Amino acid sequence: MPYYVVQPWGRDRYRQATVQSIHDTVDDAYARMDAIAEKLQRDGAPADFLELYVVDAERQSVARPGAQ
Repeated sequence: MPYYVVQPWGRDRYRQATVQSIHDTVDDAYARMDAIAEKLQRDGAPADFLELYVVDAERQSVARPGAQ
């Protein structure tokens, strides 16, 4: 099942969103999202500069593995 890192632009954050990247595993999707966040932080962007989510093929939010 593919997992997507998406950037929302509408009221439905998961369906009205631009796909930033596609991954085979949820771990890879979160690793990509973390890499983007780290780069933004290094470049001096505020923590709330970019809103990203990991969703599945049905555009349902997927929790980070190990998070409750």
